[in-house]
Parts: sequence; structure tokens; C-alpha cells
Amino acid sequence: MLAACIMNIFAKQHDFVARMNKREGQVAFVDAGLSPLAALRMATQDAATALGAGSSLGSLDVGKLADIVLLDASPLEDIHNTRTIWRVIKNGWLFDPEMLRPPESDSTTK
Repeated sequence: MLAACIMNIFAKQHDFVARMNKREGQVAFVDAGLSPLAALRMATQDAATALGAGSSLGSLDVGKLADIVLLDASPLEDIHNTRTIWRVIKNGWLFDPEMLRPPESDSTTK
């Protein structure tokens, strides 16, 4: 509920919605004045609760479903560290994000 209310307030800011669409939501929330911890909590626990899925999603607890992003640096120190992805655990499988990225575009192939 809190996440929905805050999202509604911040959506009125100039480029907030555009930034959310670029998956920069946590950065936008911190730029708007929230702490990194509050921004991360809104993207996880509060979002799951707002969707009615708080009992099975939104935090790392026994019996809950979770995909996990492991970072190289703490987003609590700098919210931009959410971009320093080291590994991803999805459906129990460990992925190296470098292996998932498409190769650099080559001007000779289109």
C-alpha cells in the first residue's frame, strides 16, 4: 500500500515515469529523496505486498519463491551499484550475466 502511494506521488515528477520504464526505478527513488534501503524495499517487499503476493514473494524467507541478483558492490552505499551484477540465480540455476549479453553489434551484420 505504501509503495503504491509513494509511486503515485513520485510519478508526478517530470521524468520519473520515463526513468522507471528504463528499469532505473531505485535510482529515481533515491534521487527523489528516499534512502537506498527504502528504495530497494519498495522494489521488493512493498511491491510484492502491493500485488497481494507478499506471502510468497518480496523477501528471502523459507518457503518463499526467489530469483536472486548477486552484486559486486553494495547498493546501500551507492544505489547505482544495482548495475554491478556478478551473478543471477533464476529458478535455481546460476547464470553469469556476461554470458547472457548479446555480442557487440557488428556493422557488417544486420
